[in-house]
Amino acid sequence: NYNNDGVVNWYGAFTQLEYTSDKLSAFVQAAVSNQGFRRDDYFLYLTPNPLSSTDYKNLLGGNVKGGANYNINDNHNVFVNAGYYSKQPFLTAVFPNNANKVNTNLTNEKILGFEAGYGYRDAKLNVNVNVYNTEWKDRYQRI
Repeated sequence: NYNNDGVVNWYGAFTQLEYTSDKLSAFVQAAVSNQGFRRDDYFLYLTPNPLSSTDYKNLLGGNVKGGANYNINDNHNVFVNAGYYSKQPFLTAVFPNNANKVNTNLTNEKILGFEAGYGYRDAKLNVNVNVYNTEWKDRYQRI
């Protein structure tokens, strides 16, 4: 029922800063990426037809994260992390229904995450407890 290629061009940049001392370690990280999606269809369209290959649909995305860990003493530590992601959808969301038409409702998925935790370590026992929450909005649902 189909014969097509999905072509994805991708480029991005990443940076991270870290701080470390005896008691505290922390980081902040950021990234940006562009994904260009193209669809070449060999089943629905003859090759000379201009609809047989789409132009690239470029989508910008990225993320920012940060976190810290505090060593209370040699045995106890606490930590927190948070991040926000703007994730480009997959090719099937850009060109839904096995067609060479760009989705008119196209939007990046948005993900917000938080985490906090506690750790205990000694010669005989290691314990880690953490809680987290993730909210994922605008997630593409294939029909």
